[in-house]
Amino acid sequence: MWKRYNAIEERDLHEAALKVHKYLQENTPGTLEGLAGKLPDPNSLK
Repeated sequence: MWKRYNAIEERDLHEAALKVHKYLQENTPGTLEGLAGKLPDPNSLK
């Protein structure tokens, strides 16, 4: 079992971590990335 676990490439772990991070940023209420498409254009408020 451990040989199989240790066979995971570090770049694969890094890529998976980036995907999880991106998902959490886009789907967590209150984050800037999650709000980016929902905020009004500041120029339209004038």
